[in-house]
Amino acid sequence: MQIYITDEAVDWLIDELDLEDGDQVRFFPKYGGNSEFQQGFSVGMGLETAPSPETTVEKKKIIFQIDEKDAWFFDGSDLQVDCENDEVTFHKKEAE
Repeated sequence: MQIYITDEAVDWLIDELDLEDGDQVRFFPKYGGNSEFQQGFSVGMGLETAPSPETTVEKKKIIFQIDEKDAWFFDGSDLQVDCENDEVTFHKKEAE
């Protein structure tokens, strides 16, 4: 499992969340809504450190993580984070 995040999405998150160099963003399952990963759940994010990171990627000096306890949600797929219509979107990207 990997996290792929576009530069445009990183810039949006830096601006919207007032992120600074070294900040950490964790992606996790959030009850409610729908996603390409699991029905009844959506992708949530928080300005926090994953206790036991399953995967980590750093872009523009910001660290993005998914914790191992949340790996079930992504069901073996990679997370693609994009920016569309001035909004961050989350998509399933099949692992290569």
